[in-house]
Amino acid sequence: MGNGRHFRHHVYLIRRPDGLIKVGISLDPHRRLSDFATGSPETLSILKVVKVLDELNARRIERAVKVSLLRYRIRGEWFKCSNERALRALRDAAFTFNSAVRQPERRGPQPKRWTMPWLIEVTPN
Repeated sequence: MGNGRHFRHHVYLIRRPDGLIKVGISLDPHRRLSDFATGSPETLSILKVVKVLDELNARRIERAVKVSLLRYRIRGEWFKCSNERALRALRDAAFTFNSAVRQPERRGPQPKRWTMPWLIEVTPN
């Protein structure tokens, strides 16, 4: 983004071939994927990663996704739902917290729209 911010926290969706999707946060989602893959006979893949500036907002987004997918929860942080449903839950959670975060105050005219200066979306691969 070129503004000197360091986006260290990630909310991720990891998918198993049987359709189970894990929702979590990590400083390094690719390493987290590798950790899970070590103990799994199945090939896991990253469905989506969202980079977040701070841990608080990463946890808020993660929690909102889990609440949204609660009816699909199998165990712990694993959910049985379509990719589209999980992606929609992640997008909606990020959008929800977008409306609660505003750009820092500036002198002079204020921007009229709300922005997400603390979040950027990353495509896996």
